[in-house]
Amino acid sequence: VRTFGDAVAAARDLCERGVGTVLLSLGVDGALLVTGDAVHYGDSEPVTVRSTVGAGDALLAGFLSAGASGPQALVTGLTWATAACMLPGSTMPGPDDLDPSIIRLHDGYTPDRPLKGD
Repeated sequence: VRTFGDAVAAARDLCERGVGTVLLSLGVDGALLVTGDAVHYGDSEPVTVRSTVGAGDALLAGFLSAGASGPQALVTGLTWATAACMLPGSTMPGPDDLDPSIIRLHDGYTPDRPLKGD
């Protein structure tokens, strides 16, 4: 998986196999939420990263806490994941660490844009 298009294609393949919703962390590139009929992409404004340990877990926890459906749940997941990256070690964010104003939900994505990786 080297591009956004590759990531979306892999997620859509899972949806075609019966998975209802795919939440895909792209690391520094943000995250995708893919269902059978929609693709949502979000990321954050640049932040100072102290640790990425647990960021994927935080993404999922935030997404689930927001109902596990739709773009607002993606924004909440990204809020938690971004907060986790700004904390030391494997520290999970608390309510005072969350800043949803730095999350950007995009209208689309560029399929051939390369993923930066971590």
